[in-house]
Amino acid sequence: MSLRAPLRGAVLIAAMGCGACTLAIVPPPATGASTGSTGEASSSSGASATSTSGAGASASSSGSSSGGAPGTTGGTTAAATTSGSTTGPPYTGPPPVFVGIIGSGQSLSVGVYGTPILSNTTKYDNLKLEDDGPDPRYAFDGGGLFSLVPLLEPIRPVPLPGWSDDQYPNNLYGETPHTALANQLTALSLAADAGNLISIQTVVGWSGHCLSDIDKEGTGRAYPGSLAEARVAAALARDAGRTLRYDAVVLTHGECDDGNLDYEAGLLQFWSDYNFDLPPITGQDGGVVLIETQQSTVDPYPDGTGSMLEQWQAGVDHPGQIICAGPKYQYNYAPDNLHLPAAGYIRLGEKYAEVIAAIEAGRGWTPLQPSGVTHVGNTVTVSFQDSFPPLNWDDNQPPGHQTVNTAWATGRGFEVTDLGTGDELPISSAALSGDSVVLTLGFDPDAGVIPDGGIKVGYAMTGDALGTYEGGQPSGRHGALRDSDPLVGIDAQTLSVQVTQGSVIISGLFNYRAIWDRVSSAQLPAETVVVGIDSSYSYIGLSNPWPGPTGTAELTFWHEERNYCVDFQMSAP
Repeated sequence: MSLRAPLRGAVLIAAMGCGACTLAIVPPPATGASTGSTGEASSSSGASATSTSGAGASASSSGSSSGGAPGTTGGTTAAATTSGSTTGPPYTGPPPVFVGIIGSGQSLSVGVYGTPILSNTTKYDNLKLEDDGPDPRYAFDGGGLFSLVPLLEPIRPVPLPGWSDDQYPNNLYGETPHTALANQLTALSLAADAGNLISIQTVVGWSGHCLSDIDKEGTGRAYPGSLAEARVAAALARDAGRTLRYDAVVLTHGECDDGNLDYEAGLLQFWSDYNFDLPPITGQDGGVVLIETQQSTVDPYPDGTGSMLEQWQAGVDHPGQIICAGPKYQYNYAPDNLHLPAAGYIRLGEKYAEVIAAIEAGRGWTPLQPSGVTHVGNTVTVSFQDSFPPLNWDDNQPPGHQTVNTAWATGRGFEVTDLGTGDELPISSAALSGDSVVLTLGFDPDAGVIPDGGIKVGYAMTGDALGTYEGGQPSGRHGALRDSDPLVGIDAQTLSVQVTQGSVIISGLFNYRAIWDRVSSAQLPAETVVVGIDSSYSYIGLSNPWPGPTGTAELTFWHEERNYCVDFQMSAP
């Protein structure tokens, strides 16, 4: 496969920029911070991020805690702006490098169904680009009044006056993963004693559009918009005595390309183009990694090909360049079973941050994925790469294939078919054995029915309600295999709730919570999770009844950030 020659790098350089704008450092005002209901500190001024102190529990040396929110400590950031010539005192804050993150994709990248917005107060010193010039803002036509301002949602006003369509910059619908990503990345950096990592977040996705619309050759504004923001941000950073380095492009995408047999090639070209275009803007020596997650809602082709499988395969084939962070079948979905609620986008952002932090630390990232398949008689053994052992089953996930594809009803997400005939082969059991899963097929190996042409082993590849969106549903593609990642995200909070002995229903204020959130207290059994939330976010259903006395109790909640096995299929002779 040959890569497309990148020929258009100079066009955008001439087409955008700050023009003759004057850049200056504006010292942040002295502000206090008040603690909100989530334990995040909200700034009393929109001009700068403020020092914060988290609630719940202090961070451990690994950046995680066993039951409370990681502690948070921020600094102050001088905001660069285009609005005059005032100069402030010499900057004495964090190390002089901003980390750039670009977010692209389709509807899940821009927060469809992500309302009400939750990340609407500042935390740490992360930044976004703001245009305070006349409408239409963010036009990048040489005008505009650009500045770097504290990061919160929405990334830009929703809707943005002056634009008639829903592509960049008028592309946002609600909470995106990016504020949570930035804040979690800073928290992990501080917990690792690696400094106050400050990122600049750019979000350019286009809802409902395929990769060919948002890549460099696409006719939309996503790709050129990302480079336009990069040029302005780099200029503002330089004026503030800082440098800007882009480390990652985060791609939340794939539903539109569910049947695209060349999706992996498209991802590689997407990565290649950004690595050609971004370094000249910033002057950085290192490249940019492309991080993506598997789409888990739109059915692949009957043979499993298409974007979902190729998103995983791209990470296998191009390590260090393209990274599959994992699947999304384990998430709590919005009522349309296609998009995420606001809390789901926060959970996704925390996972993206964990991946980027691992790359920044030099560890790299490998999702929970298979490394090989063998079968002898009616025994199939699938070995796994597991960065956070041991492997475990999530017994809270509802089993699939209970009414359709019932040959796999006890497979915990695994599927086995005869390569020669395509017939489903019955699975009688699935058992963990170290870093492997052992599947026992439900027939007598001495009966002469072992497939002569080999077998195909899949995982979370087949849904039970084809043709509909079934994200997060028992009938959707999903499985129960996960690792033991200890990450506790910045969303963690301890709440006072009303409990009733023997009941699974608790009441309180649960705006920031999601189905599958983990729940802990001294009295609840281990692995208790949220299995239901009412529409008013006033009542939660737990997977285990409350064993203690009726009254008020303190419960700690945090998003499930253990890693679930990728959707895959592999053949064995």
